[in-house]
Amino acid sequence: GRRHAAALRDLELALMERLHSQRELASQQWRIREDLLKQQARLVEQENAELSEFDRAQGRCGCLEEQVEEAATVLASVRSATAAAEAQHSELARALEMACYELGVQKDRVVSERAAAENAKGRLAECREEMAALQRDLGERAGKADDG
Repeated sequence: GRRHAAALRDLELALMERLHSQRELASQQWRIREDLLKQQARLVEQENAELSEFDRAQGRCGCLEEQVEEAATVLASVRSATAAAEAQHSELARALEMACYELGVQKDRVVSERAAAENAKGRLAECREEMAALQRDLGERAGKADDG
């Protein structure tokens, strides 16, 4: 019972660690992509400043549109990665919930088994007392038989 409970505790801890590392990884990925988007936004702003200073040629507009499309692609990628991380987080949370439930069930079993063991100890003590009384009685009878 204790080994099982310890194993379940270890499983719960491992799941919590995995969940924490997955969250950390998702957070790091988000920060990296966010920094890339900020850099890309700065590049777009610089390009806009140049366009206001120079002739608004068609070629510049095409270049700007490309950068916006690239930014949109990066943003879509960030959203996709975030959705995947959230899905994985949900999956890990469900697994952790199940492990916690199982741990609760195992704890209940341990409590029940301990109570049964305590009852058995009490019955054993009663049986020993009865055996001792029977042995005394037999001893007294044997003594009387020897005397008789």
